[in-house]
Amino acid sequence: MRVLFVNDNMSLGGVQSVNQTLQNKLKQNIKCEYFVYSNRKAYFKPKTKINIAKISIISRILRKFKHGDRVVQDANYLIDFLKESEFDVVVLQAEKILLAPFISKEFPNIKLVGWAHSSADAYYNQYFVRKIENFRESLRTLDQLICLTKEDSGIFSKDIAHCTIIPNPINIKNAESSSLKSKKISFTGRLLVETKGIDILIKLADLIPNEWTIEVAGDGNRKENKKIRNLLKKIDNHGKIKFVGRIEGDKLRDHYKESSIFISTSRIEGFGVVILEAMEYGLPIVSTPTSGSKEILNNGEFGFITSDFTEKEIADKLFMLINNYNLRKEYQEKSLKRVLEYDVNRISKLWISEVFS
Repeated sequence: MRVLFVNDNMSLGGVQSVNQTLQNKLKQNIKCEYFVYSNRKAYFKPKTKINIAKISIISRILRKFKHGDRVVQDANYLIDFLKESEFDVVVLQAEKILLAPFISKEFPNIKLVGWAHSSADAYYNQYFVRKIENFRESLRTLDQLICLTKEDSGIFSKDIAHCTIIPNPINIKNAESSSLKSKKISFTGRLLVETKGIDILIKLADLIPNEWTIEVAGDGNRKENKKIRNLLKKIDNHGKIKFVGRIEGDKLRDHYKESSIFISTSRIEGFGVVILEAMEYGLPIVSTPTSGSKEILNNGEFGFITSDFTEKEIADKLFMLINNYNLRKEYQEKSLKRVLEYDVNRISKLWISEVFS
């Protein structure tokens, strides 16, 4: 069986990270390849064969200015590639799900699988709100949709009968657990102010004890960085929040290991692989109530989930852990137990049995 995973690019991001983790494992049993539309700023590169869409320089310039129908253009690039190759399954990810009707018409014998990396609510009410009928048609065209949570499955199932829940994987490295004795709270993620709740995080820093700090690992584009600078000017949090930029390797390991709590302030989060990364180091989790965090933490069994997105509610949960080392130890054990369920060895077997069998 030959499988083609289709995504926009290989830049730094959760979708790209998950692709690398899953494809590197699947290639031991299945012939899989990767098709992307750009390798600019490539960060995650699976060990599978990578195919780049044949887009001319002029066409790439026009794409930046959103010239023409991007969906039709992307469908044609993929069709051209598929005419030169033979694949049994094509996995269309995120916004590339919109390509399904075009690919199905041209290649009716290929199994089309959609992979939804964000919450159903985000797809219906944010990403595709202006193309909602196109999105629904695309879902109905798919042979199968992979989503991340039970909540999402319930929503997607209104438009596609064959909806399968397979969570995102993590490559467990038997990391050394945090001592939980530092006075540092860690955050990891792209610096998207509204989506990731960076504004909430900055305001929250003003509420924690003076001896505690929040360390933020991740970067953003020029527009988002400007928003953050403006927010920091308005709020005097006495240096209790530190932005360390994008880090990896030993620095990322230390970012987790030298923390005592991990926090997620996202307003939208399809799954949240960074939560799993933090749990691998035994960090207790405090998260806002996104569909992804509720699934990972099993509605509060394996970590703290706030009832809303206010700084006060988040601070109340944080203070429970800040003021109680034994409680941190209790939730450390829960994190270490829960993360094992998302090991790539287990998740790859689900893909093979549920999708590729």
